[in-house]
Amino acid sequence: MTFLEIQNKVLALMDEEGDTGTVLTNAKTFINSALQNRALERKWAFMLSAETTLTVASGEITATLPADFNTMHWVKDSDDRLQRQIPLEQRFADTLIDWENAASREYGDYVIRGTTIHFLAMNPDHTGTDYTIQYYFFPDELVDDDDEPEFPVQFHDLLVWDSIIGLRGYHGELENLEYLLEQQRRAEHRLYVSNFGADSVGHSPKQVRYIPV
Repeated sequence: MTFLEIQNKVLALMDEEGDTGTVLTNAKTFINSALQNRALERKWAFMLSAETTLTVASGEITATLPADFNTMHWVKDSDDRLQRQIPLEQRFADTLIDWENAASREYGDYVIRGTTIHFLAMNPDHTGTDYTIQYYFFPDELVDDDDEPEFPVQFHDLLVWDSIIGLRGYHGELENLEYLLEQQRRAEHRLYVSNFGADSVGHSPKQVRYIPV
């Protein structure tokens, strides 16, 4: 569905069809909020993946991550060897890693701090190194009526119900919350089945292969 079609469906299900004022403005906001929130869920983030090459300049041990970076899937060096990530929270990194001497220490392969990836076991005398990464990205904000969510089409109904629940909560209209949550659950169930098959329901999407439609 396009952004306009999602808006129209949200408004129709809220008995606000044809609204061009505050309700429509809020609907657009909550549709985009639902889109970004779902991208943060590990069980769905893998649907939004991309590959790119990062170049670490001569004598450096860092590279800047893509602007739409969400989480990392894998990193490979120029010899196609997988690199290991050090899963440290940023608040602990400065005390646990000697950044000044990181290139000569055996802490592991890389750590992510904000928008930068640090390769910890690199020879400081290297003359430039490329790494290939596959990462999960944040989807673009929906702005124009003909914009489409970067999640596959099977996901769009779930965005509709996510948005309605958000809007109802925002306006304090929760008398039919149980019904809305059931519709949300059914939309998510249909998403599982359409992408992974009935046998996958109740299992993590990471256990099955996603085939884009």
